[in-house]
Order: sequence, then structure tokens, then C-alpha cells
Amino acid sequence: MRFKKNEFSLEEALNLWIEKNQSKFKVSPNDIYQNWRFIVGDLIANQTTSICISNQILQIKVSHSLWKKELFYHTDTIKQKINQFAQQELITKVVIL
Repeated sequence: MRFKKNEFSLEEALNLWIEKNQSKFKVSPNDIYQNWRFIVGDLIANQTTSICISNQILQIKVSHSLWKKELFYHTDTIKQKINQFAQQELITKVVIL
């Protein structure tokens, strides 16, 4: 099929549109909640009772004080994994409760 100079195939048009509007596709806190197990793994996900994101601060509530202490040492790793998943700096601080 021949295209005129200003015409694109559907694939080309979609790729151009996605490139142009890519900044509009941001990960929301709800996406983090839904993918929590995938982001941090089963072991940590099983020990967290709730998570809350507010003002770029992630609050993690855990089921046991030993887990609280252990996760405290891994706050930077958790923050890095979430921001890597989101492909943006969604979280600036992690608080373990």
C-alpha cells in the first residue's frame, strides 16, 4: 500500500502519538498498591499490613516489630524499586510503622 507524504501507517501513527504523550502516562499511587507484591516480593508483601502514599512519602505498616527493624534498613531499596517501577521519582521518603 502506498502512502502519501503526510500519511502514516496505523503503527507509525500510534508510535508517534505515544512518544508525544508519554509524559501523560504516569504511575499513580493506586498502581503501586495493586502491584505491591510484584514490586517488593512475596516475603515483604506478606508482612505488610497496609501501605499509604501521601505527599511522596510511603508509609508501610508491618505485622511484627522485627520486620519493622529489618525493613528500616531497606528503606532506600524499597524507594528505589518503587521509583524504578514508576519510571519517575514517585517516592522521596519511606516510613516504617
